[in-house]
Amino acid sequence: MDLTAKAAELRHRIIDVCAQNGGHIGASLGAVELTLALHEEFETPRDSLVWDVGHQSYAHKLLTGRDADFGSLRKKGGISGFTSRDESEHDVFGAGHSSTSISAALGIAEAKRLRGDDSWTVAVIGDGGLTAGLAFEALNQAGACAEPRLLVIVNDNNLSISANVGALDRWAFGAEREPRKFFESLGFAYEGPLDGHDIEAMRAELRKVKAEPLGRVRVVHVLTKKGKGFAPAENEPVKFHGVGPFDKLTGKAESKPGAATYSQVFGRELARLACSDKSIVAITAAMSEGTGLVGFAKEHPDRFYDVGIAEPHALVFAAGLATQRLKPVVAIYSTFLQRAVDSVIHDIALQKLDVVLAVDRAGLVGADGPTHHGLFDIPILRGIPGVAIGAPSCAEDLALMLQAAFGEPGLKAVRYPRGTAPSAGSPFKPTAWGRARVATTGTDQLVAVWALGTAFGWAEKALAALDAKARKRITLVDARFAKPIDVETLASTLAGAHALLTLEDGAVAGGFGSALVEAALVGNIALPPRVRLLGVPDRFIKHAEVEEQREDAGVSLPQLVSVLEELLK
Repeated sequence: MDLTAKAAELRHRIIDVCAQNGGHIGASLGAVELTLALHEEFETPRDSLVWDVGHQSYAHKLLTGRDADFGSLRKKGGISGFTSRDESEHDVFGAGHSSTSISAALGIAEAKRLRGDDSWTVAVIGDGGLTAGLAFEALNQAGACAEPRLLVIVNDNNLSISANVGALDRWAFGAEREPRKFFESLGFAYEGPLDGHDIEAMRAELRKVKAEPLGRVRVVHVLTKKGKGFAPAENEPVKFHGVGPFDKLTGKAESKPGAATYSQVFGRELARLACSDKSIVAITAAMSEGTGLVGFAKEHPDRFYDVGIAEPHALVFAAGLATQRLKPVVAIYSTFLQRAVDSVIHDIALQKLDVVLAVDRAGLVGADGPTHHGLFDIPILRGIPGVAIGAPSCAEDLALMLQAAFGEPGLKAVRYPRGTAPSAGSPFKPTAWGRARVATTGTDQLVAVWALGTAFGWAEKALAALDAKARKRITLVDARFAKPIDVETLASTLAGAHALLTLEDGAVAGGFGSALVEAALVGNIALPPRVRLLGVPDRFIKHAEVEEQREDAGVSLPQLVSVLEELLK
C-alpha cells in the first residue's frame, strides 16, 4: 500500500465530511500519518488503541470499517464524533473528555497481563491532555510499572484548543524542550521527538519498541501539525479545532448572522463589570474562546487566568482567591464542571467562599452528543448546602443575574446554553435575586407552567401555538432559579390551579422540576391534582441536531403543545 497516497485519501475524506457536517477536524487531520503508522504496526482490535478525547480519531474510524458510514458523522443515527464502544470493537474505550487515555490504557494492559494476553495497549494523548491532573495521576502509576506491552504516544502539536499554558508546556514541550528528562525522571523509556508526518520513521520506531522490551512503559513522542494538509486549518488551528459546516475550498464557515450568544453576552458583561470592580478575576480551564473570555483577557490581562485542562484545580484556585476577598468567576462548560464536583463541595461550598460559576453549554448541545450535554449540573449542585443556581432565559437577565451574583454570599452558579441569547425586549424589568418572574397570568381552571432558562422560550412558543382561549387559562412563570425556589410566587401561582407543568433543559431526575415539587411539599403548598415534570429523561441522549434531541427527549414544540392541550382538558 502506498501510505502517502492513503494519507492524502484520508485527509480528503475527512475534509469533505466535516465541510458538510462540522466536526473536530484540526486534531484528526494532524494525526493522519500517526494513525496509519499505528494501524500498520499494530493489529486492532487484538491490540488496543486508546485515543485521548477522540478528537484525533477520524482516520482511525475510516481505517476500521466505518468508511461507508463516515458521511453520517455526528448526524442522528450516524457515527459519533468521538470514540464509542457502542460503535466498534476497535474503539476499546470511549472518550469525549481529555486526559483519560493513559489511565484507561494502563487498566486495559494490566487486565491483559493478569489473563496472560501478550497483545499491546497503546494510549495516544495530546500534549494539551497532559496538563490535566488525571494524566499526571496515571503517569505516576504507569512510570512505576514493569509492564512491557504498554506504549504511550504523545501527539505533540503545541495546542490544546488554543495555545498550551504553564510550566509543563514550557519545560517539557515548549521553548526549553526537555521531554526526555521529564519522562525518564518518571521512570519511562523515552524515544523522540519524531516527525509525526513521516510514516516510515514512526513505523520503524514502533517496530523497535515492539522488538526490544525494556521492562518499562515506553513513551514515543511525535511532533504533528494541527490541521495538517488543509491550509485554512493550518493557518487558524484554534478556529478549526471544532467547526460547523464550511466551504471546503476556502474554509469559510456558513454565515449565520444574528444576535450575540450567551457566551458573548457573559464575556462582555463580565469585562464591563471588571472595569469598575478591580476585585473581579476570571478563570478558564483551556476554554477562553468557547466561554467568551477572549475580550476579558485583552482588557484585563492581569486578572485573567487560563489554568489549562485542569478543572478541579481551577475551582480550588478560585477558592484560594476568594479567601483573599477577590471575586473569582470560573467560566466552565457544564459537562466539564462534572470533573470538579469534589472541589465545588469541599473547597468552596463547605468553606462558604464567594465564587461565581458561569456554567456554559448547559442543556442539550447537539452533534457533540452525550459526552458533552450539560444535563447534570442542577442535580449535582442543588443538593449542596448554600449553593444558588440561576438560569436566565434571555440576554438581559444573564447580565442582571451576573451583576447580582457579586452581591450575594457563597457559591453562585449561573447556567446558560450554547447558542444565541434571545432578547426580552425593552424595557426589561429587573427581578430580585432568587425571585421568579410571572410572564402571563391565567384564569379559570388554570394550568401553571414553570419553565427554567432556555425552556422558558420553549414554553412561550408552545403557548403561542394554542388558541387564545387556551392561552388565557395558563400562568407562565420564568422560574429563573433552580435553587432557591421562589416559594412565595409558587404558592400564588398554584392557588386555584388544577395542573402544574415544569419544564427544563436538563435531567429531570433530581432536576428543577423535582426541586419545585419538593419546595411545595416542604412549604405546605398544595400541589394541584395533575403534575407533569418535563425535561431530559433518565437516559443518555445520542448525538443529533438539538431539535432532534428535543424530540427524542419528549420536549419538542409539537410534544409540548400536545402536553398542554392534554392538561387543559
